[in-house]
Amino acid sequence: EKVQYSPRDLRLITRLAVRVLRDNHYRYTKLDEAFSRQMFDAVFDHLDPERLYFTAADVEEFAAYRDKLHSQLLRGDSGFFFAVYARFQTRFAEFCRFAEDELAGKVNIDSSERWILDRKNCPRPADREEQRQLWRTRVHYELLFMHLAQKRMEMLLKDDSKPMSVSERNAWKWDFRRPEEKLLSRWRDVGNEVSGKTPIDILGIYLNIFAEQLGPHSSYMPPRMEEDFNIRMSLSLHGIGATLSSQDGFVKIVKVVPGSPADKCGRLFREDRLVAALQEDGSFKSLIDVPVSQAVQYIRGAKGSRLMLAVLSGVPTPDSVLVSNWGMLAKLWFKNGHFNTLPPWRGKIYFRLVGVVRDKVSLNDMGAEGSIRETEDHSGRKRRVGVIDLPSFYMDFDAVRRHDPQARRGSVDVAKILADFQRQQVDAVVIDLRRNGGGSLPDAIAMAGLFIRSGAVVQVRERGGKPEVLGDDDDQISYTGPLVVLSSKLSASSSEIFCGAMRDHQRAVLVGDSRTFGKGSVLLVNELADHFLLLGARLAAGSATYENAMFYRICGGAVQQLGIKSDIVLPSLTEEMEVGEKHLEHHLPYDEVPAVPVAQFDPKFSEHVAVLKEWSQERIAASPEYARYLERISRYRQAQERQEIQLDEEARWREFLDEFELNEETERLSSEERDPETEEQLRRSGDPVLQEAVHIAADYALLRD
Repeated sequence: EKVQYSPRDLRLITRLAVRVLRDNHYRYTKLDEAFSRQMFDAVFDHLDPERLYFTAADVEEFAAYRDKLHSQLLRGDSGFFFAVYARFQTRFAEFCRFAEDELAGKVNIDSSERWILDRKNCPRPADREEQRQLWRTRVHYELLFMHLAQKRMEMLLKDDSKPMSVSERNAWKWDFRRPEEKLLSRWRDVGNEVSGKTPIDILGIYLNIFAEQLGPHSSYMPPRMEEDFNIRMSLSLHGIGATLSSQDGFVKIVKVVPGSPADKCGRLFREDRLVAALQEDGSFKSLIDVPVSQAVQYIRGAKGSRLMLAVLSGVPTPDSVLVSNWGMLAKLWFKNGHFNTLPPWRGKIYFRLVGVVRDKVSLNDMGAEGSIRETEDHSGRKRRVGVIDLPSFYMDFDAVRRHDPQARRGSVDVAKILADFQRQQVDAVVIDLRRNGGGSLPDAIAMAGLFIRSGAVVQVRERGGKPEVLGDDDDQISYTGPLVVLSSKLSASSSEIFCGAMRDHQRAVLVGDSRTFGKGSVLLVNELADHFLLLGARLAAGSATYENAMFYRICGGAVQQLGIKSDIVLPSLTEEMEVGEKHLEHHLPYDEVPAVPVAQFDPKFSEHVAVLKEWSQERIAASPEYARYLERISRYRQAQERQEIQLDEEARWREFLDEFELNEETERLSSEERDPETEEQLRRSGDPVLQEAVHIAADYALLRD
């Protein structure tokens, strides 16, 4: 149910969120004029990081607020940000109209033009004329990208050695327009999102900017974002089980969750466009030009409730109607609309009505997954290595509190995988945390307990307090064999707790990037609605998340800023990324607490690591596969170092091909969600980092025999 917020509601939420965040954060921040000036600059940088939409004159127009924001926030006054956001909406709409005019005729891109890739330190355009010149270059840069992307697609279509998948063929049916039309359509989707924000969404942006000034991981989540957070932690929701995005004014199905209502009905497919939703109470909502963040609210719903969707699809079903044009579609479903603004399609497109009964959807593709690989150790003996891919440390807190035996927990799922590995007699285990950004602290501790008899796992210190030792207090152990943990610069928070504990117990060999992310703070989620209940009021107010404690390794060093170092560093694409806590503004500093003594699992650990490192380096040096991968890393490094782009199509083409493929690969590596087709692409392209981790695990089994 959509909640309407009055101005008084927004003031109350602002006052409460500001005080909760300020008073409970690990590092106390004084809200004064210096903070106000910092906040003022952060607002414009957040909305316009590329310095495209606000001129220097725009910013100066709001200068009267520069020293007053701290006092306004404490009073619950968010008028400044609503005014700035309205100006942002105006400027973005003007940019879209400018782009439409610029692309209306033949566009001549001057090959000597250059676009600066990172404009965060560039001066804002001084006035509207300078801004229009900047906009023109931006439009030309984006248009060149679209031309090159189309050229690449045409090249792939002619390459019979790389057949297109079903979803790629369906996507191609919708990809009928010229690059100019695609570009305008993409900006139109962004414009729908910008203009479609509700007051609570806009306030949420402002309060989130405020929270980030206290610490980079502090945030305010309005009710809709809070719901998304709970879904990620519990790996479940009530809905139809389809991942959605916006494209060309449509709501597009990106993925159908296996086993979900959308999957079981057999009539919803990847690349389908959802054009309308009809609820069981008779309420109707067109989904054309609706921001996807709002569309999901119409599609999610209570378990057992019914939903009727109007769908355009490239896949025929027995109840489909072939649609030749938008006029025919209008007669089938709509009485009015602006269909002339929507794109044509290529090939046959079908219209159908799909009824779905909402149910609980388990997001199993984001949970732990096990597989077994066969390889040879250094002596040539065949070994079976179990690999556990763990994208996050998840935990359904509500179900755990209810003592629900079916509650989803990462540690429980991993324990089941380990039991299966034992039955299949694996020689070693690799846990892949390369894309694991963290999650539940209790689950990270429970996960560590699967691999040690008992003992300390992590130390936690709240503001002004003494360190508290948290650990595994039972003697049960799920797996005692050789263990390798694979991490990257993207492995953060709970991943680092697990990595640090395994290293300090000398339980596992850590391999991967030179370090992990370096997020050593504990986050607390504070439900703001609970505060209103104490006052006898009910208000869906969202939640405030803030760093309320720091965690430390058993050895005493903080994870904060420095992360966890690998025992064996493997060259990788993620190693080249400039990511990590030390690159974030307002991060907490590194410090130390006294060490906690623990028993060492492997008395020859250092000796074993030295041998494994030597064998790994020899293997990498002799591997043709890794040699090709090192060449990709070199090209990626060159692309990362590039500061500007020359808008010359011929000169840009080869660079573009390299960057496109490398960017796709890094996106797959950093995504917590698994997608069958992208996972298959990753397997085809090879994963030499994981393969080397498997080799190291096999060698570790040899040394431990």
